[in-house]
Amino acid sequence: MPVTRTTVVRVATTVLSIGLLPGCWFPSVLGPLHEQTRVTTAAHAAQSAIRVETANGAVTVAQANRDDVEVVASLRAASEERLAATEVVAERLADGTLSVYVRWPGGHRKSRESCSLEIAVPEAVGVALHSANGSLTIEGLGGKAELTTSNGPIEVRRHGGSVTATTSNGSICAADVAGTLEVESSNGNITISGAADRVSARTSNGRMDLALTDEGVGPIHARTSNGEVVLHLGSAFAGELVAETTNGAIRIDDLPGVQVTKHDKSSAVLLFGSAVPQSTIRTSNGSVSIHGTGRALAEEPVISTE
Repeated sequence: MPVTRTTVVRVATTVLSIGLLPGCWFPSVLGPLHEQTRVTTAAHAAQSAIRVETANGAVTVAQANRDDVEVVASLRAASEERLAATEVVAERLADGTLSVYVRWPGGHRKSRESCSLEIAVPEAVGVALHSANGSLTIEGLGGKAELTTSNGPIEVRRHGGSVTATTSNGSICAADVAGTLEVESSNGNITISGAADRVSARTSNGRMDLALTDEGVGPIHARTSNGEVVLHLGSAFAGELVAETTNGAIRIDDLPGVQVTKHDKSSAVLLFGSAVPQSTIRTSNGSVSIHGTGRALAEEPVISTE
């Protein structure tokens, strides 16, 4: 497998002491953590994808005005020997994908060890990020993006393609995404703005703020078990919108040209032009507010009943 030539341009090493909390006991074998920052560069390949994986740490990949790829790795290891033996690898795969990952001594990472990665690229067409514990952030990239972390928030800014984002515990924020959006969190708020295509959003516990562009036709599917849902729709949105809550209220702005065929305390059905496709907004505990783009919710929501 061909490996990209890399150049280390800066290394900084410190020792981190772990303090004891009052009333808590830690085995003395834990000792201090040793920290090092490494900056590595790799050649860029036009229209190529990037794949980044770390077992414990945050990952950021952002577009930058540069000709090569810069990888800033923040390492923490249990000993100076392990720190020195740990490798941050940036290799170009046969299909052109740049794969960035950490090779720990002995083939495994110890429990407190971590590596966070900040990567600057001229461009990327296709993104795959994975962390067991840590935040994920992408900005100014393109192609299909797949983002997965077990614990940590996910943020997407100015992405020219589709996005699939999943976290077990953490918020998800996506702004100005050109392609479809499919996001899911077990516990965390979801905020989406400037969505131009289909949106699917789900969280078990959290508020949802969802806004399509004025040209966004949908559909949109949103579900939270506990939390308010606030939805902003543009003039191009089309189809049937079904909104439901078990404990809460349905509030609707005065939307010119929109037919409200049902509206009571816990449910509403709205028709935007054609009745196809169907969009759904559901929450078990919380209100649902539906706005036109750029509108503030009316002080006295328009009520339409059958």
